[in-house]
Amino acid sequence: MQIGSKAILTGLVVNQSGVRLAKLRKRKKWELERTSYLPIPSGTFVDDQIANKDSLEEQITAWVASERLKGTTVVISCPTQNVIIRRMHIPSTNVKEIEQLLALEVETTLHLPFEDPIYDYVTLDTNDDGTSLLVFAVSKQLVSTYVDILTDAGLKVKGIDLTATALARAIEAQENTTLDDTMLISLDTSNMEVYMFHKGYPVFVRSITLGEQQNVSGNHLSEQQLSEMSAEISRMLNFYQFNIQEGTTRIIETIITGFEEGSQLLLERLPLSIPEMNFRTITFNSFASEDKEIPDIDLFRDAIGLSLPARSDRQINLLPSTDVEIKRFPLVAMVLFVVWACCLVAILYTYNSKQSDLTDQNQLLQQVKDEITLLESKIVSQNTTVVVEYNPMDAIDKIKQFRRNPGDVLEQINGILPQGGTIRTISYGMNQVSLTSLFNKLDDVSDFLIELKQLPFVEEVKLQMISRENAALIDASSNSSETNNTTEKQVQLATFSVQLTQTGEVDSNGAVAQ
Repeated sequence: MQIGSKAILTGLVVNQSGVRLAKLRKRKKWELERTSYLPIPSGTFVDDQIANKDSLEEQITAWVASERLKGTTVVISCPTQNVIIRRMHIPSTNVKEIEQLLALEVETTLHLPFEDPIYDYVTLDTNDDGTSLLVFAVSKQLVSTYVDILTDAGLKVKGIDLTATALARAIEAQENTTLDDTMLISLDTSNMEVYMFHKGYPVFVRSITLGEQQNVSGNHLSEQQLSEMSAEISRMLNFYQFNIQEGTTRIIETIITGFEEGSQLLLERLPLSIPEMNFRTITFNSFASEDKEIPDIDLFRDAIGLSLPARSDRQINLLPSTDVEIKRFPLVAMVLFVVWACCLVAILYTYNSKQSDLTDQNQLLQQVKDEITLLESKIVSQNTTVVVEYNPMDAIDKIKQFRRNPGDVLEQINGILPQGGTIRTISYGMNQVSLTSLFNKLDDVSDFLIELKQLPFVEEVKLQMISRENAALIDASSNSSETNNTTEKQVQLATFSVQLTQTGEVDSNGAVAQ
């Protein structure tokens, strides 16, 4: 969903320091048209997480009413400490295929510390090998909590952005530049957030709580805090250079913003431990209009950035698509009903036409069962002279109960292959099957993965690898083998690892060991 446009936007930030709103208007330059601030009582947030949802909703509802903000469309930010950033390479340049493959990666291989993620991505690079992406993910439950509170208070949430990208937009709008190999430090009295940018994109973000250590004068940082902050920033710079960028690039400039006293102290301290880097501070006074002075304008820096339109190639929106899904539900339900009705008619027709064949097959099956019973009886009669302490028929029943026929496993797997799908290789081991299959399209891979998980003997399925390759097709219409026409078609090659359910074993006494 796009949130950057020529329409007037309103940025809203909700965190433990309060609720801040900023609305811009474009004249000769972007100027603040309105700001508003709601202080939040202590205890509403704990460790920058909502601890009392009902209290927060009541406060925001009253604030919206008093400020006459009901119905205002806002863009909000997601808490930095809850954002996960991953670099990924997708072996495709087609937008639809990228989205399909990314969905598979998020479901199967992208290990996230939460379930049901909301994610968005930006494209870093495209070449013959595929597309490099920067993926941003956050818990759907978390963002839904913020959206529900603001919606119930009377606001309309249009988008959810990152604090890092919002603040970068505010800086770039002032300086008409792009943050490249730049570290951005946003400083408040209770926490520090660090963002590292490469070619305009935030590839690393971190939020650090500063604690309650403050001196008598109020907002000054203690010597211990400055020392700890300097050491932590040095560690993050090393991690960025050698782990994330693998030594190919490093941060060359640091921009510090936030409350003035802390920013100046940090500006004086950091060059002592990191002398090879350029450091500077920045303020946002340029957004104030000439005829209207706004006190503490830097405290609204994140909200200012949220209200600025984003470039189309850098647009991030982590808003759940619940509203769109609700609007589409009646249409989807009607289509599903029509499909269900057609399937029901087809099933009834097939049932009636195949009823006689089913009767014949049941008779044949009964004959086979009778023959098996007769053979088992003969085996028992031949071993009547052996003195045993258990019933041989019970042992035979136990063996039949817990044995697994590899042929049946292969037949059931082959039976769920989509049309045109083939099994290239398959290996069968103790409670595990590995197979490589060819598919005509990506949707077939996803359908086969879902069907495979639903087989009764399957415990777990992992998609090990997926790639594209060219398959040769021979035109059989030619009469001579020497003149056969061969064409190539791109197919999807996928490798699966299937963990089978555990089976029982029969011991020497005829008992079943689970």
